[in-house]
Amino acid sequence: MAQPLSRVLYVDDEPGFLDLCKTFLERSGGLAVETSRSGSEALRMLREERFDAIIADYQMPGMDGVELLVTVRSDPLISKIPFILFTARGREEVVIRAINNGADFYLQKGGETGIRFIELADTVKTAINRRSRHSYQVREDQQNSGSFSPDGARYQGVTGAGEQGKEAARDLTRNQEGMKSVDERELRCTSIIANAPWGIHCYRLEGGVFIFEAANQAAERMTGVRTERLRGRPAGEVFPGLKSAGISEIFATINQSGESWHSESPVRFSDDPDAKLFDLFAFRTSPGNISVILSEPAGERERDLLPPRELYHSLVEASPDVIIITDITGSVIFASPRSRSMFALPSDLDVIGKEILAWIAPECRYQAFDCIARHMRGEQAPPAMYRLLRSDGTSFPAEIHSAPVRDRNGEITGIVAIIRDNSDRIAQHDALERANTKLNLLSSITRHDILNKITALRLYCSLIEEDEDPAQNREMLRKIEEMASIISDLVAFTSYYQNLGINTAKWIAPVEVVSRIGDLIELGDIRIKNEFGQIRILADPLFEKVLYNLFDNAVRYGRTITTIRTGYELTDEGVTLFIEDDGVGILSKEKEKIFERNVGHGTGLGLFLSREILSVTNLSIRESGTPGNGARFEIVVPSDKYQIP
Repeated sequence: MAQPLSRVLYVDDEPGFLDLCKTFLERSGGLAVETSRSGSEALRMLREERFDAIIADYQMPGMDGVELLVTVRSDPLISKIPFILFTARGREEVVIRAINNGADFYLQKGGETGIRFIELADTVKTAINRRSRHSYQVREDQQNSGSFSPDGARYQGVTGAGEQGKEAARDLTRNQEGMKSVDERELRCTSIIANAPWGIHCYRLEGGVFIFEAANQAAERMTGVRTERLRGRPAGEVFPGLKSAGISEIFATINQSGESWHSESPVRFSDDPDAKLFDLFAFRTSPGNISVILSEPAGERERDLLPPRELYHSLVEASPDVIIITDITGSVIFASPRSRSMFALPSDLDVIGKEILAWIAPECRYQAFDCIARHMRGEQAPPAMYRLLRSDGTSFPAEIHSAPVRDRNGEITGIVAIIRDNSDRIAQHDALERANTKLNLLSSITRHDILNKITALRLYCSLIEEDEDPAQNREMLRKIEEMASIISDLVAFTSYYQNLGINTAKWIAPVEVVSRIGDLIELGDIRIKNEFGQIRILADPLFEKVLYNLFDNAVRYGRTITTIRTGYELTDEGVTLFIEDDGVGILSKEKEKIFERNVGHGTGLGLFLSREILSVTNLSIRESGTPGNGARFEIVVPSDKYQIP
């Protein structure tokens, strides 16, 4: 008869991580997980339903994980439920608060995803078993030793980060890592072996030798070796291939340092040259106890997960999109060739085994967690937009289509993702928006500005017919001529504006442009000091129109101008071109308005058009002169948009 599932309540305010954790825990077997996004909701569920364990994040709005723990321990109806604090916060005072208030275990979220969830699943099952088997005995022993107080505190006198509190924190860590008794160690190892979806071996140190202790069914299938008769024998006798690979020395180093280890190359569990190869990941579960996760080398996993190469190789090579396949821990096991250019990967970088989340911008990772969790449940997820990271630190927008990958038995073994760089698409969308803006403006000029001037022309014509005063008629004819000139300028503007951004930017020498402008504008007694020198600017071909507008405005409206001077200044931003005069200048309150549409003299479009032309290549313009002393227009050019030979 099947054992009933243990019911676990997991509390976390991050929905993506909540779903991901639920999926991994339930895949480990023996657990049914319910979730809650707040401490208050969790308390309501605990009082209405039966749960065998509680997992809670620490940092949550409203009620943090320790406050939830305190409330649980103070309620007689739910006070005996095992409580695991599972959080990214690792400060000692948090550990001490958890100890003081009765936490069973404390785990940090950091580290490798797959290993961390194996540890969490094992911890939950251990906590449930320990509570059911030992809680009354432990309570009796504590009461006899005087270390248990009726108010529920685990250690008398521990109220802060003093020496007793710190020692209690170290005791909790040792409790998690070590579980000193043989029964507890066996319980831990049995839990890992029974429930992990990966092949796992457990070894323990006895008399300076690592003894093979246990393996799960997945490991038996992978190695082809049954383990019941091998328990208790030295690892080198059980698997000679391990001894020749120097694994015993590696285990000793892991046991001493506490650091995990990945095999640099596949390892055989037999001296037979035809024996199957495995990648190994070993880590210390407690002093003297080493666990080893077995996985097939990347090439083997590719053959198991990928479609036949002879059928799909050409499709993958020809695809403009990048295809990535990960295992269920999120580690890359296949990346199509185009991934190197998309992510700007160095040619010598091996991406196999890298975490896929490292390529996703931090602000998009919980969205990715949610997608992964759905796939781990066997669900499809709609295409989604992400911001991805290149190896050079830059980012780009991408659309990702993903789906779960299943093996021949229908078991989910990973995720396939098709990644499309959306930079060009977004640029086209932005260009379309700019085009619509231009069309709307051109339409507005045609319908509104020009029609208004035509209406005025007709009115003056009517007045001329009615008025016989020659002087009045001459004045109205002058105004008609002025209106006609403005209409001509508006039509010219629409031509310029329509072509804005269509032609490729080119390198322009401002000194040559100013020389030509001097021949086009009636300067009178005004002198030009052309000091642009040899600088060249990468700009829209209409850049010449910008300088023409600035010179034309100075001559028309500067009134007292005697000199127009040009030049440039190097700045932290790049370089600043300037065109300054000694005329009346521009009032301070008008300095920003003059670049807006329909502000200023004439059509009110000259400086507006100038700003639009410059913005095509990320140049900008401002006015910084002093009213009464002259105008000074500055064109700010980024460092990658100018050259000085």
